[in-house]
Amino acid sequence: METTFLERASQIFSTNVNKRKEQQEDVSVLYEQIGRLKMDIEFLKKVIEKPSCARVKLVEREHPSISVSHQCDDLLDVCRSSLYYKPIGQ
Repeated sequence: METTFLERASQIFSTNVNKRKEQQEDVSVLYEQIGRLKMDIEFLKKVIEKPSCARVKLVEREHPSISVSHQCDDLLDVCRSSLYYKPIGQ
């Protein structure tokens, strides 16, 4: 019995190391998601209960980490085309 344990000891300990690496990767992915969600929350604090014409003005085209597409479609619920619309002079 000791012989089989000693023969397989390297396998047992290497699987633990692999599991720890996988867990660390999972944790870093989760922290990344938490960071993105925190940015979304900060962005949404500006948006609460505003009409769509006001929400269009809140799009930050040069935001360093939230894309225009994500801002319009997911956070502000406005059509991206409304950003580029220019009314004809009246």
